[in-house]
Amino acid sequence: MHTAKLFKNGRSQAVRLPKNFRLKGDEVAISHMGEAIVLQPLRHSWLEIYHAMATLPEFMEDREDFLPEEREQL
Repeated sequence: MHTAKLFKNGRSQAVRLPKNFRLKGDEVAISHMGEAIVLQPLRHSWLEIYHAMATLPEFMEDREDFLPEEREQL
């Protein structure tokens, strides 16, 4: 079993993770699973990803914009 150090950071308690447990980013999702505390990388929604990609100058630049197709009524 691996261990991590607990320490105080201001009024908060923090955990110093060993190098092989490092997570990407600067924020994690936290939850309880019984007595365990689970840290998970934040997963961004597709809408957030789309808005982030839209800031790139070449995003969807070459995409043809199709007109809606006429369809037979059901």
